[in-house]
Amino acid sequence: MAWCDNTVFVGAVNDHKSNSPGLAFLLGVLHDLMARFSFDLRLKYVASKLNVAADAASRGDWNRFYSFMSSVGFPKADLVRIPVQGSLRHSLTSKLMSMNLLKMAVQQELRPHG
Repeated sequence: MAWCDNTVFVGAVNDHKSNSPGLAFLLGVLHDLMARFSFDLRLKYVASKLNVAADAASRGDWNRFYSFMSSVGFPKADLVRIPVQGSLRHSLTSKLMSMNLLKMAVQQELRPHG
């Protein structure tokens, strides 16, 4: 169980489907990971102002984060902080964006010029 303040994403993950192509792609990757590593992810909606853990983590306020998590039953010793890549874009995301830009450029070039 994880908390999220985005209702659209919560619904898509919990329903295992989305009509949005981008979100459907991400759900496919998520479902592949769940199948490979035998876990089931469920999200619980938490309003932004109540999402203390996410707010504290996004600001790097680890004392506030660990204090809050302990107050809801997750002591610091039970939490694992995983380092993530420094860049904002994953190489796959960058590749997909590049392919989309190339596709749009080709489509633009193929349009009749008037």
